[in-house]
Amino acid sequence: MNRTCEHCGEPINLRRAHARTCSPRCRKALSRQKSAQQQIPACLRSVDRWVGWEYRGRRGKPSKVPVDATGRSLDVTDTAGWNSFTAARATHGEQVGFVLTGGDDISCIDLDDVLDEHGTPAAEVGELIAATSGVFYVEVSPSGRGLHVWHRGPAGPGSRRVENGLHVERYSRGRYITVTGNRFDGRKNG
Repeated sequence: MNRTCEHCGEPINLRRAHARTCSPRCRKALSRQKSAQQQIPACLRSVDRWVGWEYRGRRGKPSKVPVDATGRSLDVTDTAGWNSFTAARATHGEQVGFVLTGGDDISCIDLDDVLDEHGTPAAEVGELIAATSGVFYVEVSPSGRGLHVWHRGPAGPGSRRVENGLHVERYSRGRYITVTGNRFDGRKNG
């Protein structure tokens, strides 16, 4: 019986019959990945509006471009490119995002550059989160310097502006937001 590693897909050549990974490195990575998955709220995981993403250069800086299973760019408003959370993770690993449609009450606030190099938030972050009704999940963005504040609220037009010194982007439809599973508890992260 040929078994493959649950993390990297390589053959498992270990003597242990119950081995699920090919190496200690993959075992640790799989454990971290499953832990991150468990942090993502079920109200997001249970909705089939997941896409993958890749870093690609745009205007001289890396951009997180939504992609399909073959790596081609996709339009996140086209439902044909959406997957279940499980399928998206199986295809794209940790680089997945959730599509906001405006058809439900799920919205997200994207805060860029609000965490310092130690993961400590700017003082205004707590005030913004406290002033936002319906917050159900806050996580660190892929850069490690930003936050995504997931909340329930009516759909509205997206906006980008500076609020109380913070660069704030608000979205509820026609966008996707990357999801890391790296929960932020409001204090120093990491």
